[in-house]
Amino acid sequence: MKNELTREMICEIPDMYDIGKRPLSTLLGWSDVTLTRYMDGRSEPSKNYIDTLLRLYNEPDYYMLILERNKGLISDLAYKKSKKVTQQILESKMKDNEYLKKVVSNVTAEFVSQLNGFNFSTKCVQGIMDNLNAVIENSINNNKVQIEM
Repeated sequence: MKNELTREMICEIPDMYDIGKRPLSTLLGWSDVTLTRYMDGRSEPSKNYIDTLLRLYNEPDYYMLILERNKGLISDLAYKKSKKVTQQILESKMKDNEYLKKVVSNVTAEFVSQLNGFNFSTKCVQGIMDNLNAVIENSINNNKVQIEM
């Protein structure tokens, strides 16, 4: 995993996911020209943008989450093309147990953040998380994890 963002890495992201610069900017909630300016070197991304771009570069599951959440903002064709390529990337990465554990960790963190709006006791949330982690760990160890998106 790369921790420093280069202009070359920024330029690779749309190609990695088979999506145009403008649709990708739209998915991210950025202006149409933001990504283009970063790719051309006309502008330097802020810390938040760097963090997002690094995650996109290193974590196809993060990109898939954004794609699924914001698919209504781009054309159906752009969505389907990008989803197909991203699924292929994820399928190849899912053969690696360490990557699977990282994905599970990301999903778990997202799940917990969604629970924050509800008034669950800490004990209740911990019980949910313990059960979820046990099921996931068992599935990973038995190579029975299937990711459906």
